[in-house]
Amino acid sequence: MKTMTNLPFPLNYFKNSMRPETVFTGRKSLKLHQLLVVFIFLTSLLLVPVTLNVAKNPSISLETLMPSAFSRLDKQTVSAIKEADISEGKLNETAHVFLNEDKTVGFNLTKEEMAKLSSGISFNQTGMSLKDKSGYAFDVAYSKSFSLADSQTLDEFKNSISQEWLIQNKGFVALTLIMMSAGMIFMSELVLVIGGAFFIWVTRFNEASSIKTFRESVTLILNAMGLSSVLAMVVGLIKFDMTIVLSIQSLGLVVMLLAVFVKTRFNEDQTLRKMKQA
Repeated sequence: MKTMTNLPFPLNYFKNSMRPETVFTGRKSLKLHQLLVVFIFLTSLLLVPVTLNVAKNPSISLETLMPSAFSRLDKQTVSAIKEADISEGKLNETAHVFLNEDKTVGFNLTKEEMAKLSSGISFNQTGMSLKDKSGYAFDVAYSKSFSLADSQTLDEFKNSISQEWLIQNKGFVALTLIMMSAGMIFMSELVLVIGGAFFIWVTRFNEASSIKTFRESVTLILNAMGLSSVLAMVVGLIKFDMTIVLSIQSLGLVVMLLAVFVKTRFNEDQTLRKMKQA
């Protein structure tokens, strides 16, 4: 039977992350590829509440993705579109015409005309074609209930278009939000790990410190992030707020590192003696 000090990966990581003493003494327990696996695991923990929240309520403004296209809409074009009326899934306007001087918004624009535009919107017979210089392009069919007649302001008009697009593109929206959140979480964790490991590594210049390599420092930081990452995930599942989730992980890491220093002084001989006496 294997002893507790020789547990296989990833059990050794979970054991080492439980106490300040083992966070420190387990700093040599992970190989390079295992460090990567742990980093991905901790990132994934914080993505769990994000994914569940997005699945329940995917929400993003189309104007955020297509700012240039939406900037072409003004009171003049909105008035013309409202007069034409869209009801029962159809545009009550058969004319082919541009609605602004820039020739970027119009009724029933051809595919060739849309292709020439860097950003523009065409209100066609059964749907809208939207294109933005950011690279996004969407064809949105009019639903039976879709109408722009009740939009009193330009912002309400834009929001009505955004909501119609959202209904038909929930999968895309969910994936976009998850990828954006994953990028933010990844960068936050990378800064925490690299920054924290650097400050721990600097202690090697103190003769009392047993930390000698940067890999030891990275492993120690990952060990110290274990409990706070789980706590952050649980809080995120109860009440989702990305700022709070990231703050809990960061604060938890700081608290654990303080506990590690108080318990070990980053000195292995002293720590092992205390652990044997306990």
